[in-house]
Amino acid sequence: MKTVVAKGRHRSSQIAALWGCLSILSAFCTAITGNGQGSKLAETPDPSSDLAELVQVVTAGATTDSAKARALFLWVATHIRYDAPKASEFRVSYGSRPIDTLAAARQVLQTRKGICTDYSLLLYQLYRQAGLRTRIISGYAKGQFEQAGTPIQSINHQWNAVWLDGHWRMLDPTWASTNGGSRPVNMHYFLTRPEWFSADHFAHDPADRLSSPVATKAEFDSLPRVYSAFFGLGFGPDIPRRGLFQIRRKLKLVLQNPADMEFQVLAHRFRNPQKEQAFYGRAFRTSTGYELPMVVYRPGPYSVHVLSRPKGDTGDFRLILTCTVVSSQ
Repeated sequence: MKTVVAKGRHRSSQIAALWGCLSILSAFCTAITGNGQGSKLAETPDPSSDLAELVQVVTAGATTDSAKARALFLWVATHIRYDAPKASEFRVSYGSRPIDTLAAARQVLQTRKGICTDYSLLLYQLYRQAGLRTRIISGYAKGQFEQAGTPIQSINHQWNAVWLDGHWRMLDPTWASTNGGSRPVNMHYFLTRPEWFSADHFAHDPADRLSSPVATKAEFDSLPRVYSAFFGLGFGPDIPRRGLFQIRRKLKLVLQNPADMEFQVLAHRFRNPQKEQAFYGRAFRTSTGYELPMVVYRPGPYSVHVLSRPKGDTGDFRLILTCTVVSSQ
């Protein structure tokens, strides 16, 4: 139940490294770090740009709709690279103009790169070619440039849903992507449980919210930034419902996890990792999880990043949660 809390300049390099990781991709659509349970797909033959031929090759041997959905999802996640330059230049609002989804999907297949709209369009067309009922969903996602617990002003992401076994299931091929093999597939974003998916995705159209337990945009905005490792490490089932704290000096985070865990808390002024860290505290075990009390010694707005790992594990701490704290002392 040890907590290591960053303080002073000797931890500034860790903060800067973390912030660099958090801000590397576009606000429109970012692929986040995997949850350690990634899957890799063997290289498939490289057919022509014909979508039907690709579906036939990739789903060969798949006997169920779920197996087809998984095979095609993995192909997209492992063969399409995120196009950061396109993201930085992208200015058209999602859904603002009609689009030929078939032609767009074929172009992505040819270039093997794109942003979230391209990932979702390609997967949509591949699923249709495979005979799966599917849809494209536009909405709000808690990406790296979004300040936790505050409103997201405009639609910034696009993902998919697929109908399997009598239910709509959520998928995000962009956030699952290996980005050309630089990381494992993040399978957290394949057929994700609704209560988990709604922690960082919220559909703009009420008809697309499907089985989401988050009822309103305001409720979604108020949530902290919860990462896939939060669920992969066994935290939950409930997620913290508050992502913005306005306090004087003291703060306490409550997390549910029956396992023996240890924590690291990194804090810095919002979007400025070079400022001195000002949070101190330790973790206390409770009957259902942990309490992480902290004390703020300087006023101002802070981004607070909570990392965790199993007790005794010598591997890296993994980022599980980000919240915003404003101290008025």
